[in-house]
Amino acid sequence: MPSVRLLRAPLLHFLLLGGALFVAQGLWTGPADAGRSAPVVVGAEQVAQLRQMAQRETGREPSARDLQYRIDAWIDDALLLREARAMGWHLSDPVVHMRLAQNLRFLGAEPDADDAVLVERAYELGMDRSDIVVRRRLLERMRLAITSAAVANEPSDSELNAILVADPERYRRAPLVKLTQVFVSRDRRGPHLERDAGSLLAELERDALPIAAAAERGDPSLIASDLPLSSERALAARLGPDFARVAIGLEPGGWHGPVSSSYGLHLVWVERRVEARDPDVAEARRELLATWRAETERAALRRALATLREGVEIRIEEAPTSG
Repeated sequence: MPSVRLLRAPLLHFLLLGGALFVAQGLWTGPADAGRSAPVVVGAEQVAQLRQMAQRETGREPSARDLQYRIDAWIDDALLLREARAMGWHLSDPVVHMRLAQNLRFLGAEPDADDAVLVERAYELGMDRSDIVVRRRLLERMRLAITSAAVANEPSDSELNAILVADPERYRRAPLVKLTQVFVSRDRRGPHLERDAGSLLAELERDALPIAAAAERGDPSLIASDLPLSSERALAARLGPDFARVAIGLEPGGWHGPVSSSYGLHLVWVERRVEARDPDVAEARRELLATWRAETERAALRRALATLREGVEIRIEEAPTSG
């Protein structure tokens, strides 16, 4: 098997932020990989394949910008794969070994052949370089190694607060309402739906019944009459967007309606309303951490790819055409 290679120094320093992530796997053996400075060539055939892929996905000829985006992504993958192979992951990864053995068995290798023998034969045939599953596995591990190192330490509250302040609308808590609905069925009432709903509303206002008793005067429904504190989105999931849009704006006290839904009409009593508000860091911590992790991982991957491109000639054999 080919020898396992060293990482180039800048990327090695970056990845070592993750501590012993790679050292524990015994990856630091072998000579430096001179192949890292070799040009990355995007051949005319590869460019044509990327263009065809874009056409299949979008149904139109890609613009020069769209095609260049796909070419850049292909170059990024090529650089990441180069590093993953230099670290010896194609030789040590159990998923890669399993895939290579499965490939040879599919091609007719002896059913009782030892996996290790099949894997060795697959390397001799260069299957580790051509298999799409092996490629995806190595890319996944490389990206995970880079991003895991970047988010190894939790951000401070001040960092999370900066995210909150920069985009308050994203984290603003939506208004909530707790309500009781009295259902008037479209299927049961037919052409008298609106008339019956209006009569029932007048009856509820006149009799001033307790809320629980009022709900019993409606038609049977699979939707609960008492709905807990809910956002417009939650109400829409239960009773449709038309009902939710009206109900979320109703004030507590008194009967409202009829309010239309996907099922019929409803008379609505709002027991409690919570106005929209801006949370603090403690309340929005989960969402803020998710944003921080996503942004930090993207930035780390950009920095790593920029490092991998340093000193490497990139050649595209066919210039993208305008779309």
